[in-house]
Amino acid sequence: MRIACEQSFKTKKARKAQQKNKSVPWWTHVLTAARKITNYLRRKYQRTRDNAEQREINKDAYFAQKTKYAATIKREKTKSWKEYCTLTTEANP
Repeated sequence: MRIACEQSFKTKKARKAQQKNKSVPWWTHVLTAARKITNYLRRKYQRTRDNAEQREINKDAYFAQKTKYAATIKREKTKSWKEYCTLTTEANP
């Protein structure tokens, strides 16, 4: 029965050096920290349900951090792209 199952079902073969998370060249430790803070504030905002005033405070803090985080990502992407463009040679546009 085991042989029949192995032949009929597709199975993933384990790779030796399979990379789980692909990194991007523009990601920095600052972005990692900002992401953690943003996720913390989002969870804090979502869990506040009883107190309407505190929920508004948490909402404002979360959306301010979210905007700041998005701007930081955009800035790092642009910076990385400009750096990449300056590194390429004129012979290979």
